[in-house]
This record gives sequence, C-alpha cells and structure tokens, in this order.
Amino acid sequence: MGTYKQVIVAAGVALTLALTGCTSTRNEGAAEQGAATQPAGSGGLPAIASPQEVIAKSLGAMRGKKVQMITISGDGAALTRAWKERTVLGFREVGVDFTAINANFDTQVLAQQVQTAIDQKPDALILHNADLSGLAKLIQQAQSAGIYVIVLNLGSNAQSDAYIGPNWTAMVGKLAERAAADCKAMNKKDVAIISGFASDTGSLLTVESATQVFKDQGMNLVASQPGQYDPTKANEITRTLLQQHPGLCALIGNWDGMMSGAANAVAQAGKIGQVGVYTTDSSDVACDGIAKGTVAAAVNYGGGTTMGDDAVAVTQYLLQSGVTPGASRTALFTPTQIIDKSNYQLAGSCYAAAAQ
Repeated sequence: MGTYKQVIVAAGVALTLALTGCTSTRNEGAAEQGAATQPAGSGGLPAIASPQEVIAKSLGAMRGKKVQMITISGDGAALTRAWKERTVLGFREVGVDFTAINANFDTQVLAQQVQTAIDQKPDALILHNADLSGLAKLIQQAQSAGIYVIVLNLGSNAQSDAYIGPNWTAMVGKLAERAAADCKAMNKKDVAIISGFASDTGSLLTVESATQVFKDQGMNLVASQPGQYDPTKANEITRTLLQQHPGLCALIGNWDGMMSGAANAVAQAGKIGQVGVYTTDSSDVACDGIAKGTVAAAVNYGGGTTMGDDAVAVTQYLLQSGVTPGASRTALFTPTQIIDKSNYQLAGSCYAAAAQ
C-alpha cells in the first residue's frame, strides 16, 4: 500500500494539555531568587526553568514508569497495530517501560487482562474498551489503586482520567448524511445499519445517530443488526439483506475491518455502484475498497494516524502532573474527515500498519 503511507500528525490538543498542565506553585523565597525549584510532590515543572532543566526534570519524572496498553481488538486489526507502533516508539523515547497486549475480541479475556494488570500496579493503563459497563468497576479500581487510566476510542460509563477518540454522534451523523445523499441521487430509500458489539460506545452512538439522520432525511431503515466487529458476520448479514431488500442502497457500519465483509458481499452480488458501503475508520482496508468501488465512503478520525501519539502525550502529561489518578477527568475529541474517491489518495487520508 505505497499510496496509503501512514502520516503522523502532531497531537495538538494533547500537547497543549502537556504544556499548560506542567505548572506548579513556588515559594516566595524561591521566586525572589529566581530559582527553578518547586515544593516537593507538587508535580509538573517549576514556573521558571531552562530548556535543559525542562528536559531533565520531565524525563526524570517519567523514566522507569510502567505503562501497559490493553486492547479488545487483536493484532489482525490495522488500528491495533498502528496504536502499538506509535506507543512503543513514543514511550521508548522518554524511558517509559511499556508493554502492549490484546484480548483478540474476547470480552472475558479483556477483563481478566485488566485485572491482572491492576494487580501488577503499573503507573498508567491505556485501555480499548469493549462496552460501556464491562470495565467500569475495573477502571475505578485502577484509579483507587493510584493508576492513571486512559481510554481509547470506545468510552466507558466509569470516566477515566482521559478519553481519546471521536465524537461518535457527529462523526456518524456526517457519514449517514453522505449515505442519504447518495441514495437520493439514485432515487432509493432503503438503508441498513451494521453495528459492532451493540453495547459499546461506537455501536450505540452509531445506531442512535444514523437512525436519527436517516429519519430526518426520509430514508427507510430496513434493518439494524450487530456484526460483532466480525467481517464474516457482516458478510452474512449483508447477503441476507440484499436478498430480502433488493432496493437497498446503503449499508453503514462502525469499523472498516468489519465492513470489509459487507463490501465483499455487495461485490459478490454484483451490486457495486448500486449499494453503497459506508464505514468509520480509514485503514488500507477501507481505502482498497474505495479504490475498487466496493466502499463508497469512510471516515478518518485519527484512529490509525494520531490516536497513538495522543495517548503517549496525554500519558506523559499525567505522569508528570502530580494529579491524583481519578481526580481529574477529561475527553479529547479527534477531528474527522470523510474519505472517498476524491481524496483517498491524499497523504494522511488512509493509513497502513505493518503486520506483527
């Protein structure tokens, strides 16, 4: 996929946090002397420090810290591989002891892995959640144990120290509007939704947002089914829908790895150009589909390009901040862009991650 080179964009929001968050109080005596000191345990950088001191103090605060990333998706997913590539690089350069494991789409294994990690007491956990409530108690347990928790992409009811991911409602809304416009151009109305696990943030908000947009646009929603983030399952669902609803014009789903199965079903039925497949994420899987015409549009939300870097930047901030885990919670929303035939070959539109 030479055309779809991974382009890493600076994590602007996260970097702003890191720069603004690294401040602390100084006693009056130190202020009068202009010394670059701060009260013990206050965290962050002093108000005045030379560039050399900034480097030394920041790296000193992070060196030897332990961070573990645990994802629900496996190494077969380009998204997971991209996160791993960027986090390994980012943490290695600042001396953090970093490890990454995955549950390969098994929710029970995910919970077990997180519990084991908490028992090992790392300084921070980066989690890719499977549903709203599955890890909620474990997230709270980790924070109570003094562990920072950063959640990527799929949020939890228990709020972590930071969430990094898209505004699913707005992102899917834009994609559904595009699908509806394409259907109207063909004088068709039948549309369908294929979600992931159904109970995860991405699936819940995809169904909610797409359903509302389709209603507002006068579309006829003929089906909404969970595909379990499985391309084989999505393929089966699509083949059935194509048989039951010959007027179907659009299928929308919330992960390109899963929706590749839907795209293959459309191609196998000889309906390329008649039934559009629309998906979030823009790995080379989606962009290959766009090139072939089996995928009408995808959304780049920074999943494989910036999110790993964002996770490193936010974790660095937390490790230096001195903030008590669980005491401060924030959400950082990544920018989104519709990718289609007009722009999929542009740098940064799509990403590829090396096989592991």
